[in-house]
Amino acid sequence: MSDSDALTILRECAADDGRVFFSKHAIDRMMERKITRPQVLSCLEKGKITESPCRDPKGDWRCTLEHYTAGSVVTVAVAIKHNNHGERTVIVTVF
Repeated sequence: MSDSDALTILRECAADDGRVFFSKHAIDRMMERKITRPQVLSCLEKGKITESPCRDPKGDWRCTLEHYTAGSVVTVAVAIKHNNHGERTVIVTVF
C-alpha cells in the first residue's frame, strides 16, 4: 500500500467516526499524555505519514502519522483493517 492510498483510507475513516477504534493501550497513553480524541482525529484528517505502511503478521497495514495540533506535535500509530464492510482504522498508540 502506498502512502497516498493509506492517507485516502485514513481520511475517509476519520470523516466517519464509526470507522475509528481506539485500543485500550491508545486510550491509556492518551490519558497519560493528555492527548484528546479530537487531536487524534485531526492527525488522521490532516497529518503526514512519517512511517510508511507495512503489513504486520496479521495482514493488517500499519503506519505512523504526525500532525501539529493544539500547540503540540501528535504522533499516531494506526492499523488499517479490512473486513466485509470495508476499511476501519484502529489507533494503536499515540505520543
